[in-house]
Amino acid sequence: GGWAGGVRPVLGTFPIARVSNGHTFFIQKLHDIVGVPPVCVHTTYQYGDGDKYAYGKRERLRDAGLWLVDPASRYTSGSYLQLTSSLARQLSPNKAELLLPALRDEVHCVMAHLKLNALQRQWLQVGFLLAHALGRTLVLPPLWCVVDRFWTILDHCLIGSKVEMSRPFVCPLDHSFDVPAMTAQLPEWREHTFFASQRIAPQLAASTAPVRVGAAVAPDAASSAVPAPAASAPAAALPAVTLPEGATIGEAARLLRGSDARVLRLDVSDLACLCRC
Repeated sequence: GGWAGGVRPVLGTFPIARVSNGHTFFIQKLHDIVGVPPVCVHTTYQYGDGDKYAYGKRERLRDAGLWLVDPASRYTSGSYLQLTSSLARQLSPNKAELLLPALRDEVHCVMAHLKLNALQRQWLQVGFLLAHALGRTLVLPPLWCVVDRFWTILDHCLIGSKVEMSRPFVCPLDHSFDVPAMTAQLPEWREHTFFASQRIAPQLAASTAPVRVGAAVAPDAASSAVPAPAASAPAAALPAVTLPEGATIGEAARLLRGSDARVLRLDVSDLACLCRC
């Protein structure tokens, strides 16, 4: 028997860089490596969903600017504490490097990942505390990983020896954090790509002030501590607010509450100069 109406189905395969699964799109970013525009993505291969909601899928789609069901008020109202970071730099779509020598480990990728992860957790801990004290919403910095996450054995910290991707790489929140637990227990936050959204109100972006802590970090000190802010970071529209080095969270909050800026931008090189107390 033939097919109804004489229709004959044609089977074929799609190029995975254009019709992607969750790993090739969100982790490898294969479409950037091969230089083709993606057509669609299936949000597979992630670890942040709960039993009541697909928190991990939503977070990844927000990171990529593909979650379009949030209300307009999410991008027009509120006040923010934005953390920025120059922990690593992307040299090409499939190559990146860590900028802190203390984090590099060419032999033991797991050790490099654990040190990197611990440092970023410290930053988020202090960032959430300060944002909460200010009554502002924290905007996360890009989070970097050295080790991929998978359900089975990894090959030199990746899911296969032939996988095309950079390392380190900007990883989704669910690679390192329990997103359902964060959603339930922490104040609301925004993804690191939040201010890149076309839905951001111009007046919100225009009301941005940088926060500086103490004197500028000398180049020698910066190379051994935390990288200084990237020169390519968008210029803030308002004058900088200065905090004394070693200020506590409470002292920093009292000094910053007087700012009329709707966005306070604090780089982790300055955050590290605060007292975590």
